[in-house]
Amino acid sequence: MSGGTHELRMSSVQLADWLDAQGEDRWWMVDGDPLLTSRVSFPTTGDILAAKLRALNKPLLLLGFPGGRSSSPDDLDPYADTDNPRQERIFRVRWDDGDYSDEWLLSEDKESPEFAHPSDMPEDAG
Repeated sequence: MSGGTHELRMSSVQLADWLDAQGEDRWWMVDGDPLLTSRVSFPTTGDILAAKLRALNKPLLLLGFPGGRSSSPDDLDPYADTDNPRQERIFRVRWDDGDYSDEWLLSEDKESPEFAHPSDMPEDAG
């Protein structure tokens, strides 16, 4: 931890549990992570993203914006940047295993549910 920014070590399974707790109606985007974007079409619902994160079962770091701090994977909101027009939660994340070390963004997508038709709902391709 440096420069007033805080990190939270957790597993992708813990992040999946947190996503599930946010509700089925939440949609999410990932930007900058080739691992997830090669396995999931974004935007997607939290349950689909959570299933992929569980399957990966990899360690990750949640990188807090200055001032964001929590010691529990159950309370990630202090790590979110919400300074945007829709007040969507945006998280800075990176894998903590050496394979994929670039920072990527996980962001709440409040617009997609407004335009989604039930037939457009993403399916888990397995």
